[in-house]
Amino acid sequence: MAAPTDQFGAPMSNGTGACATVVACADISENYEFGTTHMSDGTLMYTADCNDYNQQQKADQQAQAPVDPGTTADRGYTCTDAGCVYPDGSFVPGYQRCGVACGEPPTSGDVQGGWVDCLNTGATIEECRENGPTG
Repeated sequence: MAAPTDQFGAPMSNGTGACATVVACADISENYEFGTTHMSDGTLMYTADCNDYNQQQKADQQAQAPVDPGTTADRGYTCTDAGCVYPDGSFVPGYQRCGVACGEPPTSGDVQGGWVDCLNTGATIEECRENGPTG
């Protein structure tokens, strides 16, 4: 079996013994990449099981977090009608923003979700274009 690699093909762990076992999945609060696994020989490596665990952790945290529409203070950036920027003035990509759920300009996901919602009502593409599905 080949050693796990990152997205660039580099080994995720050097020296993980063949008999090493999983000790625990790294908690997402530990600032590790999703899927990081603590092995019994002290090394770290990626496992799909820990990736699934981390995805569930994130989903659970988001479900518990109160929605705070209209403010981005806790997210480290600010938004206006012109867009969202970090304190250094750099643009915040849509995939890193909350979007319409937080009173921000829509992300591409909000727009795509709006199209799906519109089409799921039975409206035609033309009707959805007229109504401007933006989430």
